[in-house]
Amino acid sequence: ATGSSHWMAGILVAMALAIALWPDRDLRARVSVGLLLLASVALAGALVPIFGYWFAGRTHPNAIAGILPWNDAAAYYGCALSVLDGEGLSPHCQRRPAYSFYLAGLLRVAGAELQLALVLQGIMNGAAILIVAYAAMRRWGTAAALVTIAVLAPFAALTSVTTLTENLGFVLGAAGFLLTLSGAERRSVRMLTVGVFILSVALNARAGAFLVLPLIVIWPFLIADMSRCRRWRLFGMLVIMVAAGFGLGSLLIVQAGGSLSEYNSNFGPILYGLAVGGERWTIAHSRFPGATSGEIYEAAFDLIRTQPHLLLLGLLQGLLEYLQRLLTYIPWTPVRVVLGALWLCGIAALLRPCGRDGGRMLGLIVLGIFLSSPIISIVGDTRVWASTVAVDGFLAALGFAVLVAGITSSARRVYTALWGTG
Repeated sequence: ATGSSHWMAGILVAMALAIALWPDRDLRARVSVGLLLLASVALAGALVPIFGYWFAGRTHPNAIAGILPWNDAAAYYGCALSVLDGEGLSPHCQRRPAYSFYLAGLLRVAGAELQLALVLQGIMNGAAILIVAYAAMRRWGTAAALVTIAVLAPFAALTSVTTLTENLGFVLGAAGFLLTLSGAERRSVRMLTVGVFILSVALNARAGAFLVLPLIVIWPFLIADMSRCRRWRLFGMLVIMVAAGFGLGSLLIVQAGGSLSEYNSNFGPILYGLAVGGERWTIAHSRFPGATSGEIYEAAFDLIRTQPHLLLLGLLQGLLEYLQRLLTYIPWTPVRVVLGALWLCGIAALLRPCGRDGGRMLGLIVLGIFLSSPIISIVGDTRVWASTVAVDGFLAALGFAVLVAGITSSARRVYTALWGTG
């Protein structure tokens, strides 16, 4: 199953280079051909690994033989069945309730057949990859869109076969990111507010880079030609949309008869891990077995007050772990290095002065991810980035477009110098 990701990412990067440097500009510009290619590759990237697990009988850490949910996946699968039976959610699922309802919906459509539900989930993940790739294609061409898929397909390959919250975070995160970015580019209030709401829901469905949200809401104050009244009105609307994303999760918990104290309660152990100098979140449960979320928060704040230097060490370690684990879900190291270099080129392109509204919004989102990294990287898994991994794919596509533009421009100058313009 991971073997398909192993070769697919490399082939997609090679195809991107071939298309970008192809001399037939008409071929490169055919939108219908490019869209068909992207749809085929995106769906294959999400679905082929699922069938690979099943046919090989390979076991995933959260799916025995690629079918039977295990560990956290077993808990969410059980909660989805409880939703279908009209029962409540377990405390574990109340931390992120949205996915249990999402999976319950997939199971209902699939007639309670788990394998069919996983296929439907894979199709949804493939659709998420496709919309991000299509957005990249509209901006920079088919070749850059293939680079986006090369980044996102290996991530989907690890999650599509599991009943984990990452799947809903991945889908909603991609949609919310694109709507937010497009809304900023077009100055569409409706698109922007809907996008921020969906992104907030995504980050509550699969907790991740929450600091993206407060940075997004300050975007109106970075726009030069906007009236003061309109800035504050848009700011207020964005704040409301962020809060609504949190509120939806609370409503789902109430609907399931749960306790609001469990909502996102996993941040207590994460904070304690940071407070002791960068340990994994499990240390809180080992030191305080049976402790409530409030008791763990209290212990963490006590440590921060008495030994603040340990928190700084923990944040530094979290940042280093984020950089170390960047794109590590891509199995083949050479391709990972290439895509990582393109990602860095995309970051460099964002650092250049830009007067475009969309560029400012993308920069704020990337900054929010970076500022969140010291806090959530301590979890020790790349799955925590499910809700914002679409941004990484977009950055790699941007870096690819900038790099290819530089190469073709240089080649054109050399050709002109040697042979003239005629």
